[in-house]
Amino acid sequence: MAVSPKSKSKTMRSSASADKAVKEAVAPLSKSSKPDESKPTAPSEPVVKTKEMLARVAARTELRPIQVRDVYEAVLEELGAALVRGEKLRIPPLGTVKVNRQKTLPDADVVICKIRRNKMSAKVDDPLAPVDD
Repeated sequence: MAVSPKSKSKTMRSSASADKAVKEAVAPLSKSSKPDESKPTAPSEPVVKTKEMLARVAARTELRPIQVRDVYEAVLEELGAALVRGEKLRIPPLGTVKVNRQKTLPDADVVICKIRRNKMSAKVDDPLAPVDD
């Protein structure tokens, strides 16, 4: 079956537009990209940094942040490595993490994931949750 030049052009155009869409989606992940000032920007999202996350975990476990740091860093390194390898993660408190797309850049791995998380039920017994008095 021969492909007409017209349909080939259309295929190339749709492929080019798909590539452009991927670049636009990945561009915000790049540290060097600057926001387009002509477009309105969304309000900034709250960012949880390592120090705050360590404090939260330490509070739940009643440990000092320094005690939590090594385990915290090891878990995050393993999660990141598994996602770069394209592995699907099933971690019950977090949910199921599946890699949708990934791209290797010279200085970074861009991994776009989908997280499916069940809604928390009131019956879940969290051994680290504070006791209601």
